[in-house]
Amino acid sequence: MRYRLPLIALGAALLAACGPTADPSASDSAVPPAPASASASAAPSDSGISVHIQGAEPAFPNTLVDEEFVLPAALTFADGAYHLWGKAFDAENEIFPRTFYATSPDLVDWEVADTDPLAEIGLVLESPGPVPASVLEEADGTWVMFLWGYPSEGVPVFYRATAAEPEGPWTADPEPVLTRTSGSWDGGGLDFPTVVHTGGGYLMLYSAWRLSEPGSDVVGVATSSDGTTWTKGAEPVIRPGLCGAFDARSITLPRLRSAGPTGWYLFYNGLGEDLSGAASVGVASSPDLQTWTCANPVPALVAADIPDSEGIHTIAVAADAQGPEFLVESLGDGFSNLWMGDVSMPAP
Repeated sequence: MRYRLPLIALGAALLAACGPTADPSASDSAVPPAPASASASAAPSDSGISVHIQGAEPAFPNTLVDEEFVLPAALTFADGAYHLWGKAFDAENEIFPRTFYATSPDLVDWEVADTDPLAEIGLVLESPGPVPASVLEEADGTWVMFLWGYPSEGVPVFYRATAAEPEGPWTADPEPVLTRTSGSWDGGGLDFPTVVHTGGGYLMLYSAWRLSEPGSDVVGVATSSDGTTWTKGAEPVIRPGLCGAFDARSITLPRLRSAGPTGWYLFYNGLGEDLSGAASVGVASSPDLQTWTCANPVPALVAADIPDSEGIHTIAVAADAQGPEFLVESLGDGFSNLWMGDVSMPAP
């Protein structure tokens, strides 16, 4: 399988899934149960949430990784700094996409590590290789990464990896922690999990799609007491059309952001019925991470908000950042760069 850069969010719609895989997720009495069915309302709150692009130039130009395309796969803020794990690849797709690690005090001045942080991860995956999606620093100083990739079966699944330092080396658990359920709403595959700590362990939101409906992503939920054994919800918690026409076809790339004691926001890429159109960034809100409503009737960010942009591809949000928290991959003609955004985000 070769990796291709689509003009919309990376994942389900443009990477063909082939062949069934078994679903290893199982119930466990120690694992907090996911809801049988969580609801999402299309009634917007008109909260005025928006993403304001900062600066006249990209915050992370592709020249920093010496490739045409740069993708912000996972972004977090910890120990007073931003940490970015990304993918870099060439326009002709002749080089296997590589993972890079970079740090910054402000999302503008970056230091890029010389080595691939996932070089020793211990997984054999098809292109684009391991794709970081969500990284947490645990209380004992251990770093935990949730990533996705294509094993030999050709269907994307989720893995868990750990490291003593954010730059690695990272080592993955040998078996996936979450896979599709054949014939179900996530039967086509999964990508871009976002994971947060909860009082009972961990909660994950992720993109998924039905095998018969590539290009129509939904958002699912899973819970875990230990980050290793997960229980999936029976139904999606967010479906297309949550906020209207701009996300009527697909909602993908969920990125969680705490709004303090009153709830959560979820930033996502929305696609309208015309898949040739550019992605827009939508926002959902929730008091409990289970029931989601539209937080804004219009996108928080569109390609026209970014200088000379030909489309939005991938977004990343740094939870608990002490400053700007948003990176967006903006497409050009045969290249992409990362722009910094500052989020105007009142409490839900």
